[in-house]
Amino acid sequence: MIVRLYFLIFLMIVFVKVGLYVFFVYYSHEIFGGGNDGNYYHAYALGETDLAANVWPVILRRLNQLGIYSRGGVSFVFFVINVVVLPFLAAKITIVDRSSFRVRVYWFVVVLVSAYPTLFYYSLDIYRDILMVLIFLLNLLVVKKFIHTNRLRYKIVLFATAVVISVVLLFFRPYLGFALLVALIFFKSFHFSSRTLLLYVTAYLLFLNVLFALGFFDAIIQYRTMFMGKLEGGSNLGIYFESNQMFLLDFIRSLTYQMIGIYYSGLASIFVFLIESLPFVFGVFFLLKNQVHLMLAF
Repeated sequence: MIVRLYFLIFLMIVFVKVGLYVFFVYYSHEIFGGGNDGNYYHAYALGETDLAANVWPVILRRLNQLGIYSRGGVSFVFFVINVVVLPFLAAKITIVDRSSFRVRVYWFVVVLVSAYPTLFYYSLDIYRDILMVLIFLLNLLVVKKFIHTNRLRYKIVLFATAVVISVVLLFFRPYLGFALLVALIFFKSFHFSSRTLLLYVTAYLLFLNVLFALGFFDAIIQYRTMFMGKLEGGSNLGIYFESNQMFLLDFIRSLTYQMIGIYYSGLASIFVFLIESLPFVFGVFFLLKNQVHLMLAF
């Protein structure tokens, strides 16, 4: 009974998404003030700018050169991926095959991911996020198979595949690909607890500061500088990383604003806090509370 209910809710969500997609794409192009990133990607694809902070606009330009690029077409593909692929892929990763609740959990995750508004928002234009989430989930599926198989050759193939996918993500969003590579290598020795979490966060912040001082973030900073004074989304914090001395404080301030929600620049920022920051904070506390079960899983 509960599985059938989840399935009906999923169908309702799909119906609503299709209606909203048609409305936003064909009747309204302004959502939360417009999409600066989407406009930039489109301009790069058409050759109107040559600054590429990641591989995604390069791919779009190549598609345009081949004569198969369409902003609406790419957006439609992302919408289909968001509606059909991501919910079921996330559910397949989540379920435990030996669990008696696996079918119920499967459809619960399908509904949860389907109802997530941020993924729907990013499917309305040519943002790279939908493709990154797809690649990220595919990598998690590979890692899951790597963990649960006992065949050595299969393990080697799966590990190599996970490394390749992580490297691909490096070109889309460096810190995401790097985090996956580090997790893939050290997950067996990682112990998740309040004390170690503080240690890892401190080391992470110091490492970011070193990378910033060495110029690894210059392309990203230059990319973001393009939008200074033009950001209209209503969820922007107005924090710019401009010096080595202030980077760490600016980063902590940005993290505090987003995670704790002590700064709101408008209604959109409140909305983002509710659907992005709160689930993240809840997830961290959930992991800390269930750290024993997390360790036993590996």
